[in-house]
Amino acid sequence: MPPAVLGIIPNAACAVEAAQLIQLYMAYAPQPPFNSGTPETSPAAILNETRRAVADITTRRDATARRVAARLGVDAG
Repeated sequence: MPPAVLGIIPNAACAVEAAQLIQLYMAYAPQPPFNSGTPETSPAAILNETRRAVADITTRRDATARRVAARLGVDAG
């Protein structure tokens, strides 16, 4: 979960930002309370923070997928 979500939320402005981070992290968009459930609708600052927060795990998942693809003889593209 993004670091901004894990800490104590000191004020209402931070609470809104935390809610937007959670919404984007979950890709929650059926009837969202904020318009940030997809990368296309999320505010740029929220999208950037979310991407920064998941960059490490995304890199590790990509490396794992490439190793598995290589073992299976599949082009990972």
